[in-house]
Amino acid sequence: LSEQFRQGSIEKVYWAVVEGEVQKPAGTLEDWLLKNEALRRVEVAEPRDKGARQSLLHYQRLGSRGGLTWLEVRPQTGRTHQLRVQ
Repeated sequence: LSEQFRQGSIEKVYWAVVEGEVQKPAGTLEDWLLKNEALRRVEVAEPRDKGARQSLLHYQRLGSRGGLTWLEVRPQTGRTHQLRVQ
């Protein structure tokens, strides 16, 4: 199993309910994430920031109601707190 994670042959799939109505039926988010050790959290950064790492995820809208959207989320990269931050 560890070898499959290293090779990237395992695909993680999550369902998420997010606040707001996502208009696009599907898309990709690309951000650069940086661990802020002083605040003990991960934040979106600029690509040129030292230590920032590219973060990619793909999503598909499954439904929406009452100001909430149900998404299927497939992270391409496995950054710490990636789903929460993006």
